[in-house]
Amino acid sequence: MSKVKLAIVEDEILVARDLSHRLINMGYDIIGNFQTYDEALAFVQTSAASIDLFIIDIELNGEFKGIDLAQEIKSHHNFPFIFLTSHSKNDVVERAKQTGPSAYLIKPFREKEIQIAIDLAIQNYGDAITNNDTEGKTAPATFMINDSFFIKKKFKYEKVRVEDILFAEAQRNYTLIKTEKDSYLLSQTLKVIVEKLTQPYFVQSHRSYLLNLLHITAFEGNRIFYNDLEVPVSKNYREMVFNRFQTL
Repeated sequence: MSKVKLAIVEDEILVARDLSHRLINMGYDIIGNFQTYDEALAFVQTSAASIDLFIIDIELNGEFKGIDLAQEIKSHHNFPFIFLTSHSKNDVVERAKQTGPSAYLIKPFREKEIQIAIDLAIQNYGDAITNNDTEGKTAPATFMINDSFFIKKKFKYEKVRVEDILFAEAQRNYTLIKTEKDSYLLSQTLKVIVEKLTQPYFVQSHRSYLLNLLHITAFEGNRIFYNDLEVPVSKNYREMVFNRFQTL
């Protein structure tokens, strides 16, 4: 599991410090803390791929507001954002809605409210990018943002970087994702996971297994090893798997 990486733009210094402190204590990684639109925009333009979630104060000092930053993110980047606000003026709220925030956080806030907002943002954003209509259904517990899975575990979304996956194993209508330190059971079939993991270092070795070639430590006959873990290579997939060894 990797830490979820958050950035914040908030021009009230005490509020920003309080929010950062709470988020760090909750296990999140703060990779940017900004007071102005210009600072935050520069960071987004150079570091968008490293951002999992942005918390944005709607009203910032200066010509450009948090809503303007949100519009930039919405138009050009692939991560969710939460609006942070202390008021509910109709004109501001209506303009904010047009940018499609994934959640709202109202000042003053408590840690429980922060966690709910973050989980809701990830879930709402995941629904939107997968075009998944969840009305009348149980919302799916797994989403992809950039190159990471966000997996619901013990009432909280955990981040699993795609590159950290050792292998995926089919288990009926579920898929077991194995990393070096943990395992995650996804409520999606292996076929769906194969369609998502299109990176060149993934290859199917068996109808029930998808491998990450970058983490393989040894192979022998029809077996692949990740240290002490063993994964089979079936006859139908053997040539494709070992040809991929040569290309990498």
